[in-house]
Amino acid sequence: MSAFFDLRVIEVERKSDFSPNIDKIKKSITDKTKAILINSPNNPTGYSLSTNELQEIVEIVKKHDLYLISDEVYENYLYDDSKHTSPASLNDMFERTITINAMSKLYSATGFRLG
Repeated sequence: MSAFFDLRVIEVERKSDFSPNIDKIKKSITDKTKAILINSPNNPTGYSLSTNELQEIVEIVKKHDLYLISDEVYENYLYDDSKHTSPASLNDMFERTITINAMSKLYSATGFRLG
């Protein structure tokens, strides 16, 4: 998809426990940055952003007037009593958030095909 839209993707390494490296995210932002993409809960690690981590990313998005693309395909597949929070539900984020989801996961319809 990035090639189709002529996007430059900058991957930021996570910490060894799969948590986001907030400092590296901040340092990766340039004047050309338009959006940050997050995947939480993550597949295959199962890592889910904590409310604090999500809030830190939201603050970066607001500070730099960016969009947040939130891949929430696995929002119903959580471990260790984790709770999913969509960034679109946070203060002033609805207009800045593009949420990605999938019928196959959301409705347990992995074998269904349309069209």
